[in-house]
Amino acid sequence: MQPEDKEIFMKLIRKFSPRSGDCGPCPDAELLAGFAGGSLLREEQEAVERHLAGCEHCLRLAAGLAKEETEAVVIRSKRPIKLLAASLLFALALAGGLFLLQNRGTDLSPLDPVEGLAAAARKLALLQPERFGRFRPIPREALRNPPVAVLRGTRIPVIHPAGKTLNTRPHFRWEAVPLAAGYRLFLMTDAGKPVWEASARSESLAYPAQEKPLVPGQAYFFTVTAENRKGHRRFQVASNPERQALESAFRTMDTCTPEPVRPLLKAHFALQEDFLEEAEIEARRYVRSAPAELIGRETLFCVLKRLGSPEADGIDLD
Repeated sequence: MQPEDKEIFMKLIRKFSPRSGDCGPCPDAELLAGFAGGSLLREEQEAVERHLAGCEHCLRLAAGLAKEETEAVVIRSKRPIKLLAASLLFALALAGGLFLLQNRGTDLSPLDPVEGLAAAARKLALLQPERFGRFRPIPREALRNPPVAVLRGTRIPVIHPAGKTLNTRPHFRWEAVPLAAGYRLFLMTDAGKPVWEASARSESLAYPAQEKPLVPGQAYFFTVTAENRKGHRRFQVASNPERQALESAFRTMDTCTPEPVRPLLKAHFALQEDFLEEAEIEARRYVRSAPAELIGRETLFCVLKRLGSPEADGIDLD
């Protein structure tokens, strides 16, 4: 958007948009524009995110500004006059509509967790389209019929780590072998270079502090053996950009989405990004907080099936 167009756009928003709500005074137009354009300081960015978590009209204003910023360059070269007219109409309609919405006095938050999950995902897409624009909760049919982990070897289900992990010192976990006196774990790079090996008396083992941390972005392969049985699994340590992207996405969810559905939202997002450990943590957290909700059990079932855990078979999906 050209500076003169943006000035008119800002004046209209300042004139028609509400000034305050239940979540405190609304940011001014310049602050919202800076948020939409990504030009704020980190402290300002976080303050606006906290406000947008409870202020639907400011959220939509910021989303509208982001949309205008994104499309302006393409449209301006072809139809600058139409762009300005569209911007003016957009500002008037949006500000006026939001004013009416704010004064309806109606709680529009869906009570059903499936609807709440979808609404939270839409809110994230409006707020940060570059990060969440393509994110959609996993359909329930897909949750009930996930791709099942292929566990190579002679039937020791190895559970963690799997997919991508944030941990450079992961915790290894597998299913117990009846009557096994102990286990042996071998870790190597995906290319077959030995990294570490150790013995364990139970079905879990932590990567030790005295060993060099695993390399971000590197793929690894581990084998667990016991009583002439073995299981294998491949996993990848998340690269630094992947770690930062997931942590930033979770922070945005913490500040901008309703608390009741937040673990469920994180679980679906982590699943789609192949962070299976984080998906399991968040799915279990939601099931503990809302054990009667079927969507939570379906999500946990999907995670455990992808991990290859026999625990999935004991989850009630009726």
